[in-house]
Amino acid sequence: MKCEACKIWLLVILIVSLGFYAAYQFVPPAPPKQFTLATGSTAGAYYAFGMEYQQDLLKQHLTVKVQPTAGSIEALHLLNDKKVDVAFIQGA
Repeated sequence: MKCEACKIWLLVILIVSLGFYAAYQFVPPAPPKQFTLATGSTAGAYYAFGMEYQQDLLKQHLTVKVQPTAGSIEALHLLNDKKVDVAFIQGA
């Protein structure tokens, strides 16, 4: 009787474990807790906005590294080269 109960519990544990493993395959990874933001020059408005975002998102436990740039073209290059995650750029 004891061995029969052990076999059933072992089977249940195996099925549940396989279910968790299968479900885990479809769970997306958690979003990053930090990212790099390309802004304009340190004297410009985009940099000031970046610093505000940095302070506001810190309250949400997100770390923002602000990367000053010479302008939108440099920010786009940094985005394309995957050296920053987000950038403030000027649109046309």
